[in-house]
Amino acid sequence: MTTTCALADHDKAVLDTLKDVHNRGAELYNVGDHASAFRLYQGGLIVAKPFLAHRPQQQDTIQEGLEQIDRSQAEAKLKAFRLHEVIDQIRSELKAALKQRSDRERPAEAAVSGIIGVTGQPTADVAISFIPARTTKPLATARSEPDGRYQIATTLPIGAYFVTLVGPGVPEYYAKPDTTPLKADLKAGINSLHFDAI
Repeated sequence: MTTTCALADHDKAVLDTLKDVHNRGAELYNVGDHASAFRLYQGGLIVAKPFLAHRPQQQDTIQEGLEQIDRSQAEAKLKAFRLHEVIDQIRSELKAALKQRSDRERPAEAAVSGIIGVTGQPTADVAISFIPARTTKPLATARSEPDGRYQIATTLPIGAYFVTLVGPGVPEYYAKPDTTPLKADLKAGINSLHFDAI
């Protein structure tokens, strides 16, 4: 049974091949060798079609384009232009499919911001760090503004974190992952998290 990964490899191979066919054909077409461009486009589509058995819609598009050309009495220039359009359509659809797959496989990430306080009062110049559970090295650090607000500059992988605070009025035990009482379970998307050192 063909895996999803293998099918994506097929798509990528077809996309790369049609890109090469497109570019080489365009060079021939632009110097006036329309017949060679037409034959190159035709051959490229014939070769690509079997590799898209998992994409019947794209196979139908190729077949329709090839049959239309076979029935046509037009000159090579118009035939080449028509197959060029088919190649562009197939490439565009494959690019979109590969992007969707890439988006689905991208690890979920969390955006983090909030307010830091000390004994209930928003506090400036407090360094906040997020340390993944079972590690001791901060993955991201930010510093609170005068109104206590902070924002982590980059997104973080979802999961459990220790949260440390270092700054004016913050007890020392908040500074280390093994003594801080603060934790965070980051979810995909926006995380608005407020922390208060008591």
